[in-house]
Amino acid sequence: MRAELFVKTTFTGAMLLFCATLYADTVYLKSGVHVDGVIVSESSDHVRLRIGNRESVFRASEVLRVEKNEKTGGFDLEKLKAQAAEREKEMRERTGLTAEQRVQVSQFLGWMTSQNEDERIRGKNELIAMGKEADLFRYFEVWLPSMLPRFIPGVLEILCELNPRRARPLLLSQVEHPDALTRAAAIRLLGETGDTGSADLIARGLVDPSEEVRVAAAYAFGALHLKEATPLLLAAWNDPELRVQKTCRESLKWIWSTQDSLVDFDNAADWEAFWMSKAGSVSNKYDIAKLKPLVEPGTTFMDE
Repeated sequence: MRAELFVKTTFTGAMLLFCATLYADTVYLKSGVHVDGVIVSESSDHVRLRIGNRESVFRASEVLRVEKNEKTGGFDLEKLKAQAAEREKEMRERTGLTAEQRVQVSQFLGWMTSQNEDERIRGKNELIAMGKEADLFRYFEVWLPSMLPRFIPGVLEILCELNPRRARPLLLSQVEHPDALTRAAAIRLLGETGDTGSADLIARGLVDPSEEVRVAAAYAFGALHLKEATPLLLAAWNDPELRVQKTCRESLKWIWSTQDSLVDFDNAADWEAFWMSKAGSVSNKYDIAKLKPLVEPGTTFMDE
């Protein structure tokens, strides 16, 4: 079926005017669509346009304007192939992966967000195996900033497993992400990878608006065994969320226990008393009142 849209053109009289020469044109329709081709004829009622090896007629009332140019609507296959090759070369240089490898990464990421647990495990294992043979870091350095949050925690875990040192900049880039689960994953992994240099950022996680991030920050301090975080964990024990309170207690136990001596108390008051006996031997103690949240309250990310 031919599209029948209408073009408004001013002519002297109602006679049909044929173009002595065929011009290249772009017809801009009022609907916002534009069509490239070669003008064949025009009248006060319509424009006939050759598009590749076919013709279409457009009526006056639907056309906004006609622009003269060199576009014919036909396909230059060799030109398209050259453009595709140049694009592939650019992507290979940026990401370090071939087109086939990039497709595989996308497939594995899709598996990792599946509702099927076996498929999620398979996707993670496939990416880890791939990362041992190819440099996935260059790929994710390019695409992580624009990646949807549902993918990011899993990607960060894989990168930390492959190379914690190279993963660090990517973890740091996500600790202030508007998505709470992404922030929480980055904070947790900073702790698990022993990154004591990120303690200031982790501390800010304890006053984050999100419960998930506060739990991750409390856990991270325990994983790092940072005694100077003790006053922060004691203050965070007053958090209204029970998960945060429990994680603070567990982390305090990890921080102060040794192979020969278990240090654990059932309530915050006993931990406070213990801390008072130890505080003098710990320098660079944190003050929770001076911490700024990683994001402003109310910050959210609407995943698709």
